[in-house]
Amino acid sequence: MTADLKSIVDRVNRLMDERDALTADIRDIYAEAKGRGYIPKALRKVVARMRMDPATLAEDDALLETYEAALGRVGKAMRAVREGATLDEAAEKNGVHRATLARARAVAKQGENATVANHGENATHDPTTGEVHEVERAEAGPIAEAATDGQGAATGPLDTDADTLEIPPFLRRVRAA
Repeated sequence: MTADLKSIVDRVNRLMDERDALTADIRDIYAEAKGRGYIPKALRKVVARMRMDPATLAEDDALLETYEAALGRVGKAMRAVREGATLDEAAEKNGVHRATLARARAVAKQGENATVANHGENATHDPTTGEVHEVERAEAGPIAEAATDGQGAATGPLDTDADTLEIPPFLRRVRAA
């Protein structure tokens, strides 16, 4: 019985040592990323969100949006963006994180796309009235890179299969020279 207990404790200790080594390796990778100008806190969130079950992630996002909408700040900020304010200006004025506004805009865009899809290719969605309008569209080739809103936020499709991913400057901390 004592040998069996000792064996269990030894196995647990060995696994804990391996875990400690892996934790140190992960810490080193985040330090390397920080040295290259990335923000480790943001990277940790990205990794955590990527590892989450998609259903859980969607539920968490929906709850967050519901609470923020209940507080009213996100809605006011999004109205300001539609009226011409930048995401940064609207976020600061309404006490909302810029990332929250970007996420809300992406969710709204998905809703627009679904509405337009239900009405066919030649339709656009007016977010101020909620109306769908039929329009003439020219044939266009595939889009190679994402369109941006001038602030670095993507407004179009991304090529996720690209060998290199350009990180916009606002997502990196610029080190003083």
